[in-house]
Amino acid sequence: MSAVNSPSNQKKREEAAEMLKRYRCTSERIPGGWLIKGPKSNFRVSDLAFVLESDLR
Repeated sequence: MSAVNSPSNQKKREEAAEMLKRYRCTSERIPGGWLIKGPKSNFRVSDLAFVLESDLR
């Protein structure tokens, strides 16, 4: 199993999805990762597993 699809990363992705809802952010798949659109700023991540709550504030 690759690290990208590991159960721990899947759990982190699920947590990130919950955080996105909590902070009224949207995510859009783009080449090479994800574009997170938030109320204050937009940023890119390679994997939703790497989104932190501090990023969304």
